[in-house]
Amino acid sequence: MNSLRKGDVAESVRRAVEELLGSGEVSLGRIARDMATSPRSLQRRLAREETHFGAVVDQVREKLARHHLRNKQRTTTEVALLLGFADLSSFSRAFKRWTGESPAAFRSRQAVEGCPCGEEASEFLQPQGVEDSTPGEDPPRC
Repeated sequence: MNSLRKGDVAESVRRAVEELLGSGEVSLGRIARDMATSPRSLQRRLAREETHFGAVVDQVREKLARHHLRNKQRTTTEVALLLGFADLSSFSRAFKRWTGESPAAFRSRQAVEGCPCGEEASEFLQPQGVEDSTPGEDPPRC
């Protein structure tokens, strides 16, 4: 692990967190073990990159939460459990802390603005009196 460049440790931890989130085994000890280092050494290396384990986990959870809520293939409760939250309430509090809005408000806004993957917002999800787009202008996106 000594050969990793600055930024590489946090990125390695991000990848490990993404892989382990669904299993419920995301912990500093588990990831340190998988990276063949001690938890304290991993904490020091993350600190050198001006971050910490909890911040990396939060970043991954926020990114995946936004992705899953945009796609609408899972319920909000399923997203919460998938991201390792004990319940919907704790997920909702964390999501509001990250984004300033509830998961439901985020999902509603995404439905109106359009999907980030290039699909246009559905016309029946547009607010009353709002056109899909101005002629010659791209449709709304996330």
